[in-house]
Amino acid sequence: SYNEGLSGRRNFYPKRGGIEELIKIFLKNNSKNKIKFYLKKNIIKMNLKKNKISELILNNGETVSADLFVWTGNIKFLNNLLFIKNLNKLKKKIFWNFFHFISSKKLDNKVFYSYNYDKKNPIYRITYYDNFQKIKKTKNYRNTVEVVLPQKKNKNFFKNITLNLKKMGLIKKNTKIKLLDQYSIPYNISQEKDKISKKIKKLKNLLIFGQAANKFSKEEIIKDIYEKLK
Repeated sequence: SYNEGLSGRRNFYPKRGGIEELIKIFLKNNSKNKIKFYLKKNIIKMNLKKNKISELILNNGETVSADLFVWTGNIKFLNNLLFIKNLNKLKKKIFWNFFHFISSKKLDNKVFYSYNYDKKNPIYRITYYDNFQKIKKTKNYRNTVEVVLPQKKNKNFFKNITLNLKKMGLIKKNTKIKLLDQYSIPYNISQEKDKISKKIKKLKNLLIFGQAANKFSKEEIIKDIYEKLK
């Protein structure tokens, strides 16, 4: 949750505002004078040189270099960026589709997100808190649906998502929903399962934390970070 306890510590997994809330926390204390933020940018490639990551290539053509890179995301995405030159041309791939939408009524009051295991329903996961990267003031509730399929889906597919949300009992009568944003991430399925490859382990200026390092509990992650940074 995003609550400050008696200790004054803050849990950096905000359920309000998603990643945008973290950006606000950093910018609030004039951190922008010390840290450069790349907002609304995507990494499309990582260049290598002598067993090191030499630079990141962003979707606007800009390059970012650093002495040390830290990765906490999905290990397959890292492998794709490092070693697969033409991901969009691969035959064996699927697309991770994200649909950000607003609803006039709250879809669920008990959980922050849920998974779906019904094969007939294309929805993979539903996020019930504000997980958008784009700031937009609204009185409605902001939600995200994730769909994993062999192809990209356009805005028309959102009608199918709406029907499935109704079948799941999440959209009640008189609840209005509207799609605000949609994008797809190509996902290579020809690589080994979620393991850190030997190629990645050879990189000298890369640290991998969190679930990408196969650590899932908070205790495991904290110990792993401590051991790597001490």
